[in-house]
Formats: sequence, structure tokens, C-alpha cells
Amino acid sequence: MSITLVSFPRSGRNWVCTLLDVYNGGPVFNNRLNNPDNPDVGCSNFLGTYNHDHNANRVIDGRVLYIYRDPVDVIFSMLNSNNVYVKKDKRLKTIDERIRVWAKRWRIHKQKWFYNPTICKDKLTINYDDLVKNPIDTLELICKWI
Repeated sequence: MSITLVSFPRSGRNWVCTLLDVYNGGPVFNNRLNNPDNPDVGCSNFLGTYNHDHNANRVIDGRVLYIYRDPVDVIFSMLNSNNVYVKKDKRLKTIDERIRVWAKRWRIHKQKWFYNPTICKDKLTINYDDLVKNPIDTLELICKWI
């Protein structure tokens, strides 16, 4: 059984991975899709992979755990994350440009993964706010789906 964990940056992927790792007693996801040279591929008991999926043409052959977050919170988090995203997008000179570009990227990502029924065969969608408000219930839902 292979599950791919997909999210836009700053949407709670690390938190979900950490909760599942603790519950499982070890790593659940690896970063195989983003790092094909990972030496653990093929010799581990990982349940699946995770990625932020900026490739608009990628289709997942299998199950997807999709995590999304309110775009205002995502962009605010990106602006306040020690300038990591600001440094990556040096060509974006103003805050307004960054917000406009990041909002567009978020919209494209959400349209692909939330609304496109052909992107994968089996998908569980988790809202970050649900995870914050009810972490135990949300984790239980994820574990039952897995």
C-alpha cells in the first residue's frame, strides 16, 4: 500500500508527518518523490512519500492524503518563516508581488488536488484548521483511512 502525502508549503505536512511518526513508532513517510536518489528507497518500511507537488502535470497512481490550509494563513506563514520563501523568490521585489504570486500558486495547487477527481484513485482531504481544533479526532480519521 503506497500513500502520497501532498500539501502546499506551510500547510501542516510536517505536523501530520510527526504525529504519524509518533503514533507509528518510527518514520511513516519518506521524501522519495522530491529526492529520487534517496538511499532508503526500496529498503525501508515507509508507508509512502510526501511532496509539495509544484509539478502541475503529475498524477499519483495510488492513494493521496491531501492537507490544505486557508490561503491567508499560508501566505502569512510564508512571509513570517525567517525569510526562507522571500530568499527563494528573489525576483519578486515587493510584498504585493509575493502575495499575488503565492496566492496564484496556492489556487493552482488547490484546484489540482482538491477539485480534480482524476488526480488519484483514492484521496483523503484534511483541513489544517480541523487538525488544530481536533488533533486527536483528525489523527484517528487519518489512521483509519490508512
